Amino acid sequence: MGTERVKIIHISDMHLFVDKDGNERNFHEIAKSVLHIKKLTEIDITPAVIKRWGNDLNSHSQSTLEALLRTIRKITKKCTDKVILVNSGDFEAYGHSGNDSTAFPAIDYWKSTKAALNNVDHFIEIYGNHDLWMGSPVHSRPNHLEKILYALRRRSEFSDAMPTQDIIKLNSCRLEFYRLNTVCTTWPINTFAIGKIQTDYPIRTGLNRYPLSNTTDPVKEMVAQLDETSNKLNDKAIRLIVMHHPPHHYKDDRDIFDLISGKLLNRKPLIKALEEKRFHFIIAGHRHTINPPSKKTPLTGRTQKPLPENTIQLVAGSATQKVNKNRSRKSSFNLYELEINSNNDTLTTHRTIFHHLNDADSLFIEKSNKHTIINDMKIS
Repeated sequence: MGTERVKIIHISDMHLFVDKDGNERNFHEIAKSVLHIKKLTEIDITPAVIKRWGNDLNSHSQSTLEALLRTIRKITKKCTDKVILVNSGDFEAYGHSGNDSTAFPAIDYWKSTKAALNNVDHFIEIYGNHDLWMGSPVHSRPNHLEKILYALRRRSEFSDAMPTQDIIKLNSCRLEFYRLNTVCTTWPINTFAIGKIQTDYPIRTGLNRYPLSNTTDPVKEMVAQLDETSNKLNDKAIRLIVMHHPPHHYKDDRDIFDLISGKLLNRKPLIKALEEKRFHFIIAGHRHTINPPSKKTPLTGRTQKPLPENTIQLVAGSATQKVNKNRSRKSSFNLYELEINSNNDTLTTHRTIFHHLNDADSLFIEKSNKHTIINDMKIS
């Protein structure tokens, strides 16, 4: 059969901030909330932290969003490969803006906007900590969270409680995407961006149109989904976990203190599952920095501890967030090209990083030429 190719467009951390009509909202609402948190906690949030935090909470650039859509359409135009768009969370800059159970402006805006991407074959999307961000202990009341979650759940992208499994059949094998929730509701973790793997959030009976998982252990449930599929299907599988917080916590020069560096608290059960079952990739976001760095590819050996050697973590930057002119990190997204060799059951993966350098540019440009992430990875 030869070589089969798949394109995965990976976007993350868009931080959309719009009103109900899709108009860009002002950043001052988010900045006020950061100062409000400082007053309500005993944590020493210094001016440097507020500045860093403010940058990461910043809203989106409308011109960058439009350039993103144009670039994706250009990549996918006349493309004969299967195209999958993965969005690893943080659609919104400020989840509290969607506290009405009948309106969730940023999610609705993205849902209508992405309809123009008609050459994308599949969308795999999860929510991040900003999408359910309460902003303060005052806003962490269960009934308030239920309204926001209900607004998320009633959209088709989030109708099923995570973990969920999405199967995409190819000619030579199948792709198995597992969506895993890492957004925690516990104060202060929910406000300070720390991740925790957990079963999707419960909703009161009156609002619960969607059944919750039957287990409180999402990793075990994910493995059970894998085993059930493997028993039913005999063809080979490439498995990808999509989660917001990356389990390999790489160093970042912007990490001012651990509380806002976005660590994943309970990664040990996941690592154990990765050692026992074959997962090829973890696709994540949250950190606003790309991982692995281009200069360290192709990967060889166990370079992303505690992940096992045969699992590769791929992290995208922020796709549309408004950034200061003097910041070195610009809006970006990743394109992964999977080459599946059915003759020897190996997978080679390439990555191209696209950047939007300034608001005047109508398209994202390639920051790096296509480079190889991993060569001849065994599929099974």
